[in-house]
Amino acid sequence: EPNNKFVRYHAFQTLLLWAFWFLVLVVFGTIFSIITFGIGLFLMIPVFFVPMVLDIYLAVKAYGMEKVNLPVISDLAEQWS
Repeated sequence: EPNNKFVRYHAFQTLLLWAFWFLVLVVFGTIFSIITFGIGLFLMIPVFFVPMVLDIYLAVKAYGMEKVNLPVISDLAEQWS
């Protein structure tokens, strides 16, 4: 759907969400691995699952033709779509 602005918006929003979350995981992973491996690994589990739950929520809303605005990510997705 290269010409459908609604589809492109949601595709860019999801792509930006995962790119941002990858950076968060790298930063937190580095910090937690410096603290302690066991505690850091335990704390990384919820940090890892948050974007999955958010992505499922966004997919359900997109399927219902609703637009969800995330703070910086939605503005960039709107510009790029």
